[in-house]
Amino acid sequence: PIVFTWADKEVEEEEPKEEEPKEDNEPAPEAEEAETAADMEPADIAIAPMALVEETSGTAGNLTWKIETDANTGQTVLTISGNGAMPDYSTFSDNKPPWNSYSDSITDIIVKNGVTSVVEYAFNGMGLLVSVELPDSVISLGDGAFRFCPALSAINFPQNLQSIGAY
Repeated sequence: PIVFTWADKEVEEEEPKEEEPKEDNEPAPEAEEAETAADMEPADIAIAPMALVEETSGTAGNLTWKIETDANTGQTVLTISGNGAMPDYSTFSDNKPPWNSYSDSITDIIVKNGVTSVVEYAFNGMGLLVSVELPDSVISLGDGAFRFCPALSAINFPQNLQSIGAY
C-alpha cells in the first residue's frame, strides 16, 4: 500500500492490482469506500515548513547576507539586507563577493528594501539563478551584475532605478 500523511490523517491507498478473471455467474465484488488523498479538502493538507539543509551568513560592508537551502525544494536562496550600497567587487580581482563560493548553487536572490545598489559582478556566474527580487530602494545596477547567469530569463526592475551597467 501507498501511505500519505496529511495533517492529522493518514491515508492508505492500495496499489492497482490486476483483476482476476471471474466466472460468468459470479457477482462483482463491492468496492470499499476509502478516503484517498484526492478526496481530502485543502484544509486537511499540511504543508511542510522550509527544511533547511544549510544556512550560511555574513556581512558585506553595511549589508548582511544569508544563504539558505531548502531540503524540500532544493532551492538555494541568497538574501541581502541592510541599508546602503554594496561594497565594490570586480571579477578581475581577489575582491569577490562573500557569497561567490556558493554561486554554483544559488537559485534565487532576494534583495531587501534599504539596499541601494547591486554593484559590478555581484552575481556573476550564477548558472542556476532563475529568480531575482529587487526592491524600489535599488537605484543602480553595475556592469556585469548578472553576467553568465544563463537560467535567468527576466528581472523586474525597480521603479527608482536610475542606471544600468553594461550587460
